[in-house]
Amino acid sequence: MLESEFAQSITKPSVPEFTVKLVEHPYDVPTTYSIDKYTGENVTNPGFHVENKKIEISIKNQPSVYGENYTLYYNVRVKGNFENNWVELYSYSDSSSGNLPPKTDSQYTVLSLPADYPPNAQVNFQVEAIIVARAERASAKGVSCYCQNRERLTLLTLFF
Repeated sequence: MLESEFAQSITKPSVPEFTVKLVEHPYDVPTTYSIDKYTGENVTNPGFHVENKKIEISIKNQPSVYGENYTLYYNVRVKGNFENNWVELYSYSDSSSGNLPPKTDSQYTVLSLPADYPPNAQVNFQVEAIIVARAERASAKGVSCYCQNRERLTLLTLFF
């Protein structure tokens, strides 16, 4: 993390309040019929069922007290309840906000993630609030400087 005057002046974000839920939108794809364009034979494409499960994380947005040169982003990390290592779902560094999702203008920022877990899985989630301040600093390459403040959250476990 950059320890400049600029970085030290950033107000630390609050611990994010969030909920995690499993959302199911199953649907059926009907059987279709066609004619093979090379053989002229009738082709049956059997229908199938799609589970279409997603994990929805709703993060209560914090008030915007940071000013127009600051943006609040969120990071999410997950781990199986019976393992030790967390997996970061988004990437970022002290020099870039990477692919972090930004705070939305509504009361909640809602993130949708694939629910690629086996039945009876216990998955832990953490959400991190990160303030990214863009400072135009002169440098040899003319690259913008980004400074970050981070705050980890509470742990929620989702049972499948």
